[in-house]
Amino acid sequence: MDKIECVIMDWAGTAVDYGCFAPVAAFVECFNAMGLTVTPAETRAHMGLTKIEEVRALFAIDRVKAEFAAKYGHEYGEEDVKRC
Repeated sequence: MDKIECVIMDWAGTAVDYGCFAPVAAFVECFNAMGLTVTPAETRAHMGLTKIEEVRALFAIDRVKAEFAAKYGHEYGEEDVKRC
């Protein structure tokens, strides 16, 4: 091969956020299924992290942390993070 003819890079959500809603909707729905509320804005604030790190970041939001404790009677743990 004498020259590169094409380079395809999938940086969506890593270096460029072009408005893809699927990952945001998935995080919002996951927390909703646990009876917790995270907003699209809260979710977008952590885009670029790995998925598990994003779930941890969302659980760490003071409001979400308090909502979880009120609903379940204890602080969230790693088992709760992995449930999402």
